[in-house]
Amino acid sequence: MVISKPVPSSTHPLEIMKSAQARSPAGQTQQFRQPGRHQTGRTASGHHFPGNGELDISGNTLIQGPSLSAANGTGILHSSGVNLKIANSEIYQWSTGYWFRGTGSQKNCCAGVFISNLVMSQDEICIHLDSGNATFPELVYFTMSGGVLTCKYGIIDDNKPGWLADLAITGVVFTPGVGISTGAGTGIYLQQASRFAITGNVFDGGPTLGNNGIIIGQGASDGIIQGNVFNKGTIAAPISNSSVSVRVLDNPGYNPVGGSTVAVGPSPWTYTAGPSPETLYELGGTITSIMTSGVSVPIGSQNLGPFESVTITYTSVPNVSRVIH
Repeated sequence: MVISKPVPSSTHPLEIMKSAQARSPAGQTQQFRQPGRHQTGRTASGHHFPGNGELDISGNTLIQGPSLSAANGTGILHSSGVNLKIANSEIYQWSTGYWFRGTGSQKNCCAGVFISNLVMSQDEICIHLDSGNATFPELVYFTMSGGVLTCKYGIIDDNKPGWLADLAITGVVFTPGVGISTGAGTGIYLQQASRFAITGNVFDGGPTLGNNGIIIGQGASDGIIQGNVFNKGTIAAPISNSSVSVRVLDNPGYNPVGGSTVAVGPSPWTYTAGPSPETLYELGGTITSIMTSGVSVPIGSQNLGPFESVTITYTSVPNVSRVIH
């Protein structure tokens, strides 16, 4: 599935903060703790953190754009750093709420991002994981645990290989499609991420119908999507997975997928399951053997894990069907 997604505002960000330390030497921690309301300029980013030190944004900080407009820029922009923490905060009314964007020829951004209990609303993009390049990963070790993202696009990456790795998203409520522009949105859109887990989240389209839950591009790899819950009444496409190594298991509102017949190829014929567990059934014909993982298995039905294969040898073509769990 291909969807159009907006480009975050490139408006020049503020280089200073109105409160706390704007920069810190490498190896030191920037602490930005500001309870209550914090409203910033209309076109620049709310806060730009360009330093290489650690950063802690917490304490019920409210980073608010002036209005619901695409011209509002970015609430928080990270150019580089390690051990970046944001907790118990609210960011809303920005074109992009939280933008990770590397700088320089290598495009390195951040190592170690820890987000918890974050509320983001009325943003076109809640969290944007920006482009690196194929040689240097821009963002590694990204975790988000808990929060509510009510934006047109919840978490998206750019379609650049080899730059986003080691990602975990759990316990977040996504309400895609609620943003600046009209039309369907997407909760999580990962095109090139590797080694990731998306588990235990809830997706509800809210008042906007026809939204996408999770879209995984074919460049993504070594991931698992498990135990997420989708409101089928408002999420038109709960999961769209184009990867051949991302597993999809036990997601109410998506799993079980259902049953269908399978076209049988010439003997010996190898069938490979998709990203979800399946049961394969054979009826009729004359089957001489069924092999999986180098061993012979009984004829009639086989339970297959994600991407598991069986090879069926026959002299008369059987009828084959499958149930995707």
